[in-house]
Amino acid sequence: MDYTDWESTCTPRALLVSAPKGHGRQELCRHIIDQAKEKDGIVLHFFASSATKLRRSTSLIHTLLHQVVCASDRDANSIAKAFLCRLVYSQFQRSANLPNFRENDSLDDTVQKILVASDNELVDALAEAIQKAGIQELSLIVDGMSKDMARSLFEQIREAIPKSEVLLTSQYPFGNVPHDMTYIEHDKERKGLHFRLSTTLVVANPLF
Repeated sequence: MDYTDWESTCTPRALLVSAPKGHGRQELCRHIIDQAKEKDGIVLHFFASSATKLRRSTSLIHTLLHQVVCASDRDANSIAKAFLCRLVYSQFQRSANLPNFRENDSLDDTVQKILVASDNELVDALAEAIQKAGIQELSLIVDGMSKDMARSLFEQIREAIPKSEVLLTSQYPFGNVPHDMTYIEHDKERKGLHFRLSTTLVVANPLF
């Protein structure tokens, strides 16, 4: 399957692209973001290059959660509560005693401790918040994913929102790609299908 086939399919779409720096990954993401904004539905996006001093996965989830809250017409507090409650539940699953929490902790301290979670727990909590926000369809575009984070994010988002369009990109090749996700590896596609993932292609001859 090439880009034209992927773009024209009527089924919920998911695409994984790996390409080195300087080969148009971010330009591709920006192009698809612009295309998605012209359609109905919610558009969530993140570029790893814009990550804060927080670890990349934490910055990713916080950014997407903020976008979910802003895009939803539901109460922001209820969405944030769903996110935090899911994280607390995950921590109870790991340890019923929650030794890091103290009775005299301030609210800010408690929230910060709740946010100390694994990547999978953060993704799970984000999916819970998306459902609480009442989002039925969304486009998710993320550049700069790690292998494990990409798989977790894809699986959780597609489970929460079956009618989702997902584009995840990485600088490094992926292995064990989910069966229902199209994968295009830069060097392989360029050699096998004469495809070049480049700014020139995206701008001059967009296939989306």
